[in-house]
Amino acid sequence: MYNYDFTELSGTENDLTWGLTKVVLRVNSKLQDIPMGKALSGILTQIVNLLTAYDFNALAEWNNIPGFVSVKKVKTMQSVVKELPSNSEIVEIGCYKGRSAVALASVLPEDGVLHCIDHFVGSPTMPELGIDDRNLLTEFRKNVAAFGVDDKIKVLEMKSAEAVPRFEPESIDAIFIDAAHDYESVKEDLLSWYPKVKPGGFIFCDDYEPSWPGVVQAVKDVGLEGVVAAPNLWMHQKAEK
Repeated sequence: MYNYDFTELSGTENDLTWGLTKVVLRVNSKLQDIPMGKALSGILTQIVNLLTAYDFNALAEWNNIPGFVSVKKVKTMQSVVKELPSNSEIVEIGCYKGRSAVALASVLPEDGVLHCIDHFVGSPTMPELGIDDRNLLTEFRKNVAAFGVDDKIKVLEMKSAEAVPRFEPESIDAIFIDAAHDYESVKEDLLSWYPKVKPGGFIFCDDYEPSWPGVVQAVKDVGLEGVVAAPNLWMHQKAEK
């Protein structure tokens, strides 16, 4: 079992390590569907490992989990999650097949818990975009088990609004919002979950970009100050009392 902590991976576009990262991920994904592809991918990874100080085996393996969150995004969130205190509670809203959940759970502090909230029935836009929304919960559970983090994850198979009452005010250390991307849904998630975040805690909102205008407008209308901490990843830290 590899270490899926990607925070040591360089994040600068001109850095040799990051350039090789993109090559490894791109080639690795293309090799999976051809005969002897996995063996060739392993050889490529070993060669790249020799050229840099970073072990790409874990990265290549994790990248095979279907999903949409990028390495840079999870690396940014991992850097925050790693610094949380023991027994921290973090929440992910919108989980698909476990790509981001595996990365976040892999760096949880001691006795930390990741609550994964999703109805696991996909959305009307997924088939239109060519996204496989079949057997999502089964695929999610299979992936988190295969990557050895199922004991750190609690699954809540329900809509975001149904899960809100299950959490006490100011009980969550960090939350990653990546569910429905329409304006009303994103705004509702931000407003309903904000009181559940501890002072000093973090809110991440994915796909903060022009191609998702509902996400951008909802974040702006809620009025929380934040930064784009990674490409298309908006982050807010709640003020300390």
